[in-house]
Amino acid sequence: MRFIRPLVARPATVLSTVATVLLLSACSSQSEDPGPTGMTESESKALDDAAQMIEERRLPPDAIPNPSAEAATDTASQNPANN
Repeated sequence: MRFIRPLVARPATVLSTVATVLLLSACSSQSEDPGPTGMTESESKALDDAAQMIEERRLPPDAIPNPSAEAATDTASQNPANN
C-alpha cells in the first residue's frame, strides 16, 4: 500500500507513462519489416509513385533543341560569306 499511494497522488505521472507506452508500441509495425531489398512496403510504394510522376512529365521531342542543328546554325552565322 505504501508503494501504491505515491502513484495515486500523481495521476499525471501515471497517465503520461501509460500514454508513452501506448504511443511507442504503436510506432513499430510488424507489417513494415524491410524485405530483401532493404525497403519497407510503404517506401517502395512511395518510390513507385515518384517514378510514375516523373514519367508523366516527359518533355515533347521538340522541347530540347538538337545539338547538331545548333552547331550547323552557329557555323552558318559565323561565316556569312558562305551563305
